[in-house]
Amino acid sequence: MWLLSLLVFRVSWVVGFSDMEDSQISVLPPELAAEAQNLRRDWQLMQEHVMNLLGGASGGSPGAVLRYRGRDSAPRSRLRGGWGQASHLHGLGESSSDGVVTVLGQHSSTIDRQGNALLDQEALASLLVMLFVDAPKFNVMRFHRVVRSLCFHPPTRRWIIRALLAIMERTGEKVALALRRQEGRKRGPKSSRQPERPTWLNIRLDPALGSRANVFIYSGKKLLLHPQAASFACRHALELLTLLAKTFAANFIPASQEKTQDEAGPSRQPPAEDFWAILLRLDTPGGRVAPPEPQKRTPGQHVPRPKPTPVTFSEPEAVALEESAFGRLIVMLRARNIRKSKPLTDKLLRLLAYVSIALPKEPPEPEEGAARQESPAFIKNYSVEMLKMIVEVLSEKSCTEDGLDDIATLLVNVSECSAAMRESVINLLLGAVTELAQRLEEQIRKLMEELAATATDTPGDPSPDEPSRRGTLQDRFTREVVVVSSEGRPRATGDLQLPSMAPLVAKTSNQTFFLRTLKIIFQIRKPDAEDTSLSDTFTLDTLWQALSDCLELLKQTHDHHAVLVFQSAVEAFFLMHAPAKRAEGAAAATSEARLDVAALDVVSPMSPIAHENDLQRPSPKERQVDASPSHVSTTGHHQKFLKFAEKHRTVLNQILRQYTTHLADGPFAVLVDHTRILDFDVKRRYFRTELERCDEGIRREELAIHVNRMNVFEDSFRELYRRNPEEWKNRFYIAFEDEEGQDAGGLLREWYVIISREIFNPNYALFTVSPGDRVTYMINPSSHANSNHLCYYKFVGRVIAKAIYDNKLLECYFTRSLYKHILGIRVKYTDMESEDYDFYKGLVFLKENHITALGYELTFSLELQEFGVTEVRDLIPNGRNITVTEENKLEYIRLVCQLKMSGSIKQQLNAFLDGFYDIIPKRLISIFNEQELELLISGLPNVDIEDLRANTEYHKYSPNSIQIQWFWRALRSFDQADRAKFLQFVTGTSKVPLQGFAALEGMNGIQKFQIHRDDRSTDRLPSAHTCFNQLDLPVYKTYDKLRECLYKAIHECSEGFGFA
Repeated sequence: MWLLSLLVFRVSWVVGFSDMEDSQISVLPPELAAEAQNLRRDWQLMQEHVMNLLGGASGGSPGAVLRYRGRDSAPRSRLRGGWGQASHLHGLGESSSDGVVTVLGQHSSTIDRQGNALLDQEALASLLVMLFVDAPKFNVMRFHRVVRSLCFHPPTRRWIIRALLAIMERTGEKVALALRRQEGRKRGPKSSRQPERPTWLNIRLDPALGSRANVFIYSGKKLLLHPQAASFACRHALELLTLLAKTFAANFIPASQEKTQDEAGPSRQPPAEDFWAILLRLDTPGGRVAPPEPQKRTPGQHVPRPKPTPVTFSEPEAVALEESAFGRLIVMLRARNIRKSKPLTDKLLRLLAYVSIALPKEPPEPEEGAARQESPAFIKNYSVEMLKMIVEVLSEKSCTEDGLDDIATLLVNVSECSAAMRESVINLLLGAVTELAQRLEEQIRKLMEELAATATDTPGDPSPDEPSRRGTLQDRFTREVVVVSSEGRPRATGDLQLPSMAPLVAKTSNQTFFLRTLKIIFQIRKPDAEDTSLSDTFTLDTLWQALSDCLELLKQTHDHHAVLVFQSAVEAFFLMHAPAKRAEGAAAATSEARLDVAALDVVSPMSPIAHENDLQRPSPKERQVDASPSHVSTTGHHQKFLKFAEKHRTVLNQILRQYTTHLADGPFAVLVDHTRILDFDVKRRYFRTELERCDEGIRREELAIHVNRMNVFEDSFRELYRRNPEEWKNRFYIAFEDEEGQDAGGLLREWYVIISREIFNPNYALFTVSPGDRVTYMINPSSHANSNHLCYYKFVGRVIAKAIYDNKLLECYFTRSLYKHILGIRVKYTDMESEDYDFYKGLVFLKENHITALGYELTFSLELQEFGVTEVRDLIPNGRNITVTEENKLEYIRLVCQLKMSGSIKQQLNAFLDGFYDIIPKRLISIFNEQELELLISGLPNVDIEDLRANTEYHKYSPNSIQIQWFWRALRSFDQADRAKFLQFVTGTSKVPLQGFAALEGMNGIQKFQIHRDDRSTDRLPSAHTCFNQLDLPVYKTYDKLRECLYKAIHECSEGFGFA
């Protein structure tokens, strides 16, 4: 064995040295270059010595030297023999010239070794015996490089692959009977034992402490392997096959018939001998061939060197898929030792994935008049049973999480061979999905049973504001809960831990394989022809209903993160119900459907006209029009998807916060068209990622901006206005005149703060304070006083968009209608309250009363002042001559609001939006609603609940009312984003006064926050009047109902005018 190790070491040394070329040595320092040349000469001499040792004076084949283990001829004596030259090993390590060793990619037949084989079958079998050695000091890498170098000879390569497959197949055979026979012989009487003869295959292992056993076991005339040796031998064979598959993948698949017929003929060599037959023959006393004794050499006498025997053998190539190496490897997926070992299954899948790259692809459609290219015969005659073996790995969860990527690659490559194979693979995968879904449903229902039992046994959390419960009393002075006796069973705290949750969170859980199988189906399906939802193919309604019910139960537990247990299952639901390919044309049509400012003269350019039902009460599902296009089909399974997303919106956002894949790339990409379901932080992360992708591959440089601190707005306008949008996206480097500060980010933030204040400078007449709340700003209809006002508006639009682009905050708070203009959301008559409260009250009166109650006649026209000129503008053609009636008054309200809020500022609004969209694309900014856009521009405020409570007035309520205590408790439970939305809901803006809530502004000056009692139905949501900072709170009966309605109001009814 030591001679075999010496061969491996020497050959690998030669191969490794050949990687260094003369050009590499020439760039070394002179001392190192000289040392390298000396080492190269020494290597050449040592190579000659090794070649002489293997075949120089003996005349025998290298296999004879490797096989010879006679007692009369010691290895050391052979080393002292004469050194000759071995011409038959020439060229083994010349990798630097033709890329034999350095190329690890695709194999080309041009670098195959022609001529005789370097080693015969017996020598190769002796070399592969090293696979059964599990020594920690064995250099596996060198051994692999030697075998790989030998494989550049085609017959040798085919024989080695077949031998490795034979080794793997033998490792899966049972050896229990042979072990018992062997143990019986050892236990028998000493006289009856057969004399143990010395064998060549005497490799041993330690199966247990203090025990020694042979790796090879005789079973009649058959060699078997010890069970423990079979495991590492199979692993070694898989690793070596994987290395060969990276370069010689084409040799694992069937050969073409033409190539096989070319190799057939009278000169073809007889088939090669089997690997195990060679080992069995070599291990018999008469099966080994010893090399002849070296001839004695007389000094000065020339001894003719015998001609070496040529090493030739042939290895036939398989034609059928079942007979090929690829087919035999697939069959091994059902082998006993492979199935019970997931690491071995992963290695086998990795090997199959490498081999599948060489499979022929489906021929493309021929051009007119051209003949269609036929697929190989083994593709046409494929076996469905072999495909089933691959899919069984998924349905039976035989691999680990790491093997899922390899099996996906394998199935995708197999399905690309032909349309029939793709159809068969999809059908098999659908069967696996159904099987996994049934198991997952059973686990979900088991968890629901445990949750129901936990809810029955464990009492709920006691509320400090509710009346005393069992074991507690309420202090009548401080209203604090006092515990007078401990509970019989302690309340559950921390994470929810149930026995049925463990298999759900395992890496090889049913839902993990269920999700990955669905993803593989989507990879295989052709989106051009199959753009329908996967749920149209088959349904799993019982599974999704069980999942929905279980999520509802998990939301009611004390562990708010317990719903993340079903992250893979929820992802699978979206993957299955979302369309396979989102229609880009629908998104483009939605964007084009939004009216443009310059195109219409009457209606608001960026505010699509509201329909009649918008004047009734805003439905939560219709509020976000910009990102939820009505063009999208909401029938069938898509409606089911929307219903599920609406019901589990909180759960969905929790999952998306933990989701590492970009929203537009994963199965949740359909939510990009329904961003109303997403929370602000999830939208913002998607928005930032999309902005980064827009600039991917573009190098941004610094743009120096020189301004005077006393004239920041004018200087910035002069420096930036004529810059193109791409230059605006560069990083601004701010330099204040007569100051030595270096801008490392601080000066840029200061510049944003200063210019955001200068925007509202009355001297520029660009914006005016809203008369409704006296806090927010709206576009000044009289801006024509500034002759350059349209250029300024475009500049201001770019500045605000640039701040969003740079993720900087501005001190800018606009009216809700302006935010809607930016987003392209319909402007409604309720937005008039903050801009013209008297006009708004008149519209409310008209809507709630009969038209005759006005006492005067209305026509479809309106007096409008634009650029200081008052004119009568028709709402419809010839509108000044058409009277408003009870039947068309809602149409009048809709049109007059559009004209009132946008018609008088049409040109200013156009300029502002043009500048804004130069920096931020409209399709990206439109994912937000008006509340979220204000938070994106101005940031999240720090809402001090105690300060707000101290400056609150109550009407028909008292500070000690149970509903008021529940209200403050619910407000404290909100995070900062929800508190900001609440502030927007009741005041119209998220801005917190600098002096605190004691300085909260209303329509008539300082107006504290008010809570009014609403004695109407408790089924109504809380309503708000932003002009008076007023909240109308119904008398809810429970805390949960109050918190739920308040939460829904601030998220769904951001109009804030009492619609439930």
